[in-house]
Amino acid sequence: MLDAINAPKDKQAEKLKSFITKWYPELNRPPKNGMSEITAMYARPYWYKYHTLEGGYFGFWCIEALAVVKAFGLDDSLCLGHPNYPGDLLRPKGPSASSK
Repeated sequence: MLDAINAPKDKQAEKLKSFITKWYPELNRPPKNGMSEITAMYARPYWYKYHTLEGGYFGFWCIEALAVVKAFGLDDSLCLGHPNYPGDLLRPKGPSASSK
């Protein structure tokens, strides 16, 4: 995310999209070397593998990316339509663009 913030304006959208694309898969952190799988739960979010359970939905949204876009005024046009980016929350009248 810091790469997107520090990038030149013309590269920010690309860096932001790269971060968002890697965000969810990188949450699945393996256990530390020599440790059992159960220890990995302390490194990955507890909800990572439970998003499909009945009665609960955690979603896949990278809310921190949305906060950075708002705070730093980054271009999020390449992220619109990405399943991990809730860009519509910044657009009360609907998305202004879509990237699939």
